[in-house]
Amino acid sequence: MIEFYIGLTLFGILISMMLSASEASIFSLSRIDLASLQNLGLKEKYLKIIKKPEELLITLLVGNELADYFASFFFATIITLLFHEEYRSLGFLIFGLLTFWLGDFFPKVLGFKLREKLVLIILPFTYFIYQILFPLRNILYNLYLKIYNFFPEIKEKKDLKSFTPVEQIIMHALDLALKEKKITPTEREFVFGLFLSEKIPVSAIMTPRSEIVALKDQPLTLEIMERIRALPFNKIPIYQNTLDEIVGILYVKDLIRHFGKNSSFNLKNLSDLTKPAFFVPENFKVRNLLFEFQKRHLKIALVVDEYGILKGLITLEDILEELFGEFFTGREEPHEPIQKISENYFLLSGKALLEEAKEVLEIPFELEVIEDLKTVNGFMLSLFQGIPKEGEKINYLDWEFIIRKTKGRKILLVEAKKVKNA
Repeated sequence: MIEFYIGLTLFGILISMMLSASEASIFSLSRIDLASLQNLGLKEKYLKIIKKPEELLITLLVGNELADYFASFFFATIITLLFHEEYRSLGFLIFGLLTFWLGDFFPKVLGFKLREKLVLIILPFTYFIYQILFPLRNILYNLYLKIYNFFPEIKEKKDLKSFTPVEQIIMHALDLALKEKKITPTEREFVFGLFLSEKIPVSAIMTPRSEIVALKDQPLTLEIMERIRALPFNKIPIYQNTLDEIVGILYVKDLIRHFGKNSSFNLKNLSDLTKPAFFVPENFKVRNLLFEFQKRHLKIALVVDEYGILKGLITLEDILEELFGEFFTGREEPHEPIQKISENYFLLSGKALLEEAKEVLEIPFELEVIEDLKTVNGFMLSLFQGIPKEGEKINYLDWEFIIRKTKGRKILLVEAKKVKNA
């Protein structure tokens, strides 16, 4: 009988050791480590539990506590059988010291030092424990969420929830440094932007299809040259019949280089001067796109869906502005998307939703306008049939719209004045 209890005690300590090693190895993994493991064939089901740090940690802690409890119970029973009931408390004390070193300290040190080697070995066991403790884990996780939502100061850290533990520690250290004025808010946001770039798909920050300014493939004429010269950007998509038939990207510098060698306007089609377009799927992550831009020496990509339909366009500048803020100074864009100045005078952000502008300004937009266009930026581009310059005006129904701020192909700020009563 004693041999049976000894076996159960050792089994409990072994479970505790494996869970402690699992906790240390998994939660010390960096993104580079994870990428290496994926290349080595890490299964998707294991990757999923790693990406749920709160649930995984609850599982490991609960499993560890249960293993320690049962092992200590059987160890105390062995002490009682070998000696006497009065030594039972001493047995718990001895077992506490034993599990600290064997079940906690050494496994965590080894788990941290040998994390890449141990993770692949120990993850199947961790996944098994994760599955069998589902009911208890679910109860404790829901309790954790209630406590988490109860404290507003914790909720303010919500934007870090999807970060890895290592990244969260780094951001916490940066927050402390910021409070002590050892770093600036800009430096903190720079690091935050780098971490965030792996979470954001390109579809979240791309210029949508309805706002893309592109040219149809055609012979190069003086009229086309003047039109290109009027555009405020130097990379233009060229399409065959529709935007879903992109033939390439026209770089204005290549156009200038062509005229340096040949003064004729009618020698080439636009497609003869284009470079191949770079296409990415909608769910492509921003950080990966940054790496691709660097590797391919590009600054522009076209976003397509699973059927190859063009959904949008994204540039290096779009990414940098999203992650690290606007680079221009003296921004005039209002904090609110739609800002009421007086009864018949409004400031509209280019990002403001057209549906919202319709309600606030009480403009009876045509149905096809609302269906095809989503933002004020897209609506202005449609009205002007191109990129307007700052200060340009246009009337629509009872309203006069004045372009106040633009950047590249985007309209940032628009004045809306009612010119007559309805």
